[in-house]
Parts: sequence; structure tokens; C-alpha cells
Amino acid sequence: MELSTLLVLYYVYLLGIAILSGLAGYYVMKKKAKAKGFMALFSLSAPLFLVLIWWFNHMSTNDFIGTKTWVSHLLTGLSIYFFYLLVSWIFFTCLVKRFHHDITSDIVVNEKEADNHNEAL
Repeated sequence: MELSTLLVLYYVYLLGIAILSGLAGYYVMKKKAKAKGFMALFSLSAPLFLVLIWWFNHMSTNDFIGTKTWVSHLLTGLSIYFFYLLVSWIFFTCLVKRFHHDITSDIVVNEKEADNHNEAL
């Protein structure tokens, strides 16, 4: 495989892992447990990222393994992955806080409506 094609596929697959695990984490947060969204994202993205590193290593063995270019692309992918995890953690933390605030404000509103209804009776 040509070197430029291999690098493009490496970054496209990295983007695909981010999108797939992000959607899975969001689904878990919305449907299952609010606080478990990031854990679902990490549980899916970490093994997929390790498979991607293995694939990149396997495909690039004949072309440029061990060179500065190979190491720089490997470190760039690792940096992008850790930045993605940081941004995802912040995103899911903010969403969980917002959902928790919405739920508690609904409870307060419902209690006030119940008080108003009881006073009207």
C-alpha cells in the first residue's frame, strides 16, 4: 500500500473510531445511565484505538517502521486520541450536569404546581 494512502486511512479510521464511540457513549447516556456515557465511550474507543495502532504497525512494517515519520504519525494519533478523550469527558460532564439540573428543576416546578393546586382547592 502506498504511504500517503496508508496515512490517510489511519486518520480516517481514527475519526471513525471517534464518531462511533461518541455515538455509543451518547446513546448509553441518554437511554441507560446518565453517568455512564463516558465510560461507554472509553470502553469502546480504547480497544478500537489499540486495534488501529496494531493495523498501522502491521501495514507500515515494510514501508517506514522505526523512522521519525512513523513515530511522529503514531504520536500524532495518540495525541489526537487523548485530546478527544479530554473533550469527550468535558462534554459528557456538562451534559450530565445539565440533565441533572433539568430533572431537579422539573421536580421543583412540579412541587410548586402541586402546592398551587392544593391552595386552589
